[in-house]
Order: sequence, then C-alpha cells, then structure tokens
Amino acid sequence: MNDAVTLAIVALLGTLIAGAIWVIKYLFGSFKPVLDSLVDSTRANTEATKSADAYLKQRNGRDIEFHTEIMKELRFNSSEIKRVGDLGAERLMEMKKSKKHQPVQVVDEQTVIHQTII
Repeated sequence: MNDAVTLAIVALLGTLIAGAIWVIKYLFGSFKPVLDSLVDSTRANTEATKSADAYLKQRNGRDIEFHTEIMKELRFNSSEIKRVGDLGAERLMEMKKSKKHQPVQVVDEQTVIHQTII
C-alpha cells in the first residue's frame, strides 16, 4: 500500500512539473515575437538617435555667421522693433490719457443689444 501511495505522489509531482514546464515554454514561445519586435524597435530608435546626434554635431557652429548677422541687424533696427506687450501697454497708456478728463458714467443696470468699443 505504501508503494502505491508513493508511486501516486511521484506521478502527481511529475505531472505537475511537466505541466509547469509546458506552460513556461508556451509563454516564452508567445512572448518571443513581441520581444523580438521590441528589440528591433529599440535598435531602430538607437540608430535614429545616433544619426540625429551626428547631424547636430556637424551643424554645430555652421550657422554662427548667420546668427551674428541677424543680431547685428536687430540691434541696428531696434528703434523699429517693439514687442507686442510694449505696444499694448503703450496703447493702454494713450487710452488712459485720452479718457482722463471725460466724465465718469455709472450704470446700475444695462441691456446691450449691440455695443461698439473704440
């Protein structure tokens, strides 16, 4: 009787181990194509990064004369160049000055159908 129980336990353990090996083999077989495509994508990304790095290294310093020329022109014509914020602030100051001496109108309730602001 002991021999039969021992034989059954050994058979059960052998079946479990064989099943676990089969599951692991199946999972590796199904994940391998995904991992291969991931490796290919990583390799292509690495090549693109190296190519971009080489291009930028070649370009570095090549445009210095052009940028220097642009900066000289900007300094020369700086009186004509204003930022958008400066123009807005300048116009706001003009509006404040022009409306300074006008009487103030207080409206408690108003229905507006069409309004034009100058």
